[in-house]
Amino acid sequence: SASSSSSSSSSKSWSLSSLITTCCALIGLSLSIVLHTSCKFFDLPDGTNNTYLSIGIWSNAHVYNGSLNDFGGTDKCYRNHHDIDTPLTVSRIAAVSATVLGGIFAIMLIYNVSLDWISMRRLSTWLGLVLICLQGLTLVLYDTEQCMTNDCEFGNGALCAITATLYWCLCVFGLWV
Repeated sequence: SASSSSSSSSSKSWSLSSLITTCCALIGLSLSIVLHTSCKFFDLPDGTNNTYLSIGIWSNAHVYNGSLNDFGGTDKCYRNHHDIDTPLTVSRIAAVSATVLGGIFAIMLIYNVSLDWISMRRLSTWLGLVLICLQGLTLVLYDTEQCMTNDCEFGNGALCAITATLYWCLCVFGLWV
């Protein structure tokens, strides 16, 4: 009776651990998606740049000076108009890859909750480690020309990227707890 009670308890704790890990993966995936939508990946301090308020992976916010050639106002997101350099390209590729692999990773974890295959856990672990690297690579946006000439500060997008990376770390750790 004691052994059936302990195996039942072990099974419940594994299920709870898998469920928590899967929830962390879904949160990480959500954060990975949010950083695509933010034009405030890095904020530029006031007064240092007369063109941009913030830069993002796919868009940026411009300073509005009221001229006829200006866009529509301050703090609005617009498609990136600056030169696409290597850090921006690497950041974009890493962001898209992290989001796609994050979705696959979350699906694998959902299957792992129901099937509990050890081989699925091993594959998920390797995928999770790749995912951590890719999500971290989105931060190379800091090496763009705009951030090299000005002191960029972390914006919402960068905080989402860092938090998503931490959630992916929790997922990989949770696979083996």
